[in-house]
Parts: sequence; C-alpha cells; structure tokens
Amino acid sequence: MNWGEVFDIKLQTWKPLPIPSDNGNYQVVVLEARLYVITKHNNYVYDPKQGRWLPPDVGLGGLGEVIITGLFCVIENVIFAERGGKYKWYDSRYGVWLMVENLENLYKFRYRETIRLVNHGGKLVIMWHQKVGLKYQRCVIRSGHFKSIMCAVIRLAFLGTHISGEVEKCDTINSLVPKSCKLLTCLSVSL
Repeated sequence: MNWGEVFDIKLQTWKPLPIPSDNGNYQVVVLEARLYVITKHNNYVYDPKQGRWLPPDVGLGGLGEVIITGLFCVIENVIFAERGGKYKWYDSRYGVWLMVENLENLYKFRYRETIRLVNHGGKLVIMWHQKVGLKYQRCVIRSGHFKSIMCAVIRLAFLGTHISGEVEKCDTINSLVPKSCKLLTCLSVSL
C-alpha cells in the first residue's frame, strides 16, 4: 500500500512512497531535509536525496509517545512540545527533553489546556483554552459551560545547550466560546 508520493525533480514525475509501518497511529516531522515517520514504538526515516527509507536515527529515540499523544511543532530543526504542562524542546544529540527557559509567566494561568503549538516565522505560538466563570450582560455564566481561547507569541533564543523564550505578546483571542467548541488546527500565514 502506498502511504504517499515523492516528486522526482529531474524526471518531473511522481512515484509512490510505500508505507514504512502498518501501524495506523503516526505523526510526520520534517527535520534536516529528512522525513521522519514517528509511531509509538518505532521511528522511520526517509531520505529524499537517497530515495529510500533508512534505519531510524539513534538521536530520535524516545520521541514516539510524546509526538503521537502530544502537541508539538518544529522550529529551526528543533522539536518543541508540551510535556507535563511545561514547554520543552528535544535535544536530539543526547535524546533528552529540556525545558524552554523563562516561560514561568505562562504557567501562572491556572485551569489551562494547551490546544496547539505553531511555528510562526521562527517564533513559538502557544494557544490554549482557559476555563471561565464570569458575568456577561447582567447574566451569570456558569463556570464550565464556556471557555476562552488564549494565545502567546514567544521569541526564542537558541543559546547552544539551552533555549530561552521571551513572551512578546499574550492575549485573549475569544473570551466566550462554548465548552463544546473544538479548535482543530492552526496555521501560520504570512502576507
């Protein structure tokens, strides 16, 4: 079964790309011009220059469970994810997750649920739901029936062995969203 297709620039044709695994639960990450297919138990690497699947890179061990079950994005060949309510980055040289430093101000928001991490021109955008209980137009809105959608834009500094973040902007995008509303995806668009 074909999992995707690859475009051959020289021949100007598409050719099938067979699926590396029969496991239906996977994520795809592009790092350093390679395509990584990450499952809970295995990582697969496709090198388009060689036109074939390679043995998994040792440096990406331990990514499966986090990538499959969590939120992540890639900025400058670094994977960022939420793990345990904190924002971390993956150091592929050592196969470990490290904290993004200086984001303590984001953790003060209680009752939050991160919904998306997005690469916006090299900045990390974090979107989350915030539970609300407030008065609105002389009516009391019960806590738990509505939520707000919040967004923070983080400027990242890559400092060798650690990464520091600075909150540039933190705002409410929509302050009165029904609890049943689900944000499916976020895209960064530059004009």
